[in-house]
Amino acid sequence: FYKNGVLYVDGFEGSGTITIYSIIGNKVYSIKLSDLSSNKMIPVNLKTGNMFIIRIQSNTEIKTFKIIA
Repeated sequence: FYKNGVLYVDGFEGSGTITIYSIIGNKVYSIKLSDLSSNKMIPVNLKTGNMFIIRIQSNTEIKTFKIIA
């Protein structure tokens, strides 16, 4: 979930990439992490009131979420 400029991520193991897209598909933010399980709070400045698509790709899975900042 996203709250006060921080994206909270839980339930992922190993290295991976977090990519955030606007609702129309423009890439807003991307970060590669060596360990998703230890990086549970990621500071990201998203425009309030907009919907975003979060794509989390780990070594074993890819998950996609929709959030409203």
